Amino acid sequence: MVKPYYDVKLGKTYHAQGFVNIGVSASRYLPNEDRDEITIDVADFRKLKGHFDRTTNRNRTPRVFGGTQLRDWFNLNFQMGEYLRVIFASPTEIRLEKRDDK
Repeated sequence: MVKPYYDVKLGKTYHAQGFVNIGVSASRYLPNEDRDEITIDVADFRKLKGHFDRTTNRNRTPRVFGGTQLRDWFNLNFQMGEYLRVIFASPTEIRLEKRDDK
């Protein structure tokens, strides 16, 4: 079964701070609670403990925080402007991988 996903273009802020904004079209895949914990599976490499909130963005879409480990993973694996695929494995786990543009 194909899991729902959302593609994010990574810019300077993502590379500097280690978070991901989830857009309106995909926000329904995460719980409505604020500041919930979430597991972040980074391309089957390792799992990080993170959290998300719905108060940082004015439109109440989730921002997933992965801290310095996520920031470092972005910097090692992505160039500015490349796309990250966020796959919603469950309401409490997301999987991150580089979008295959081939």
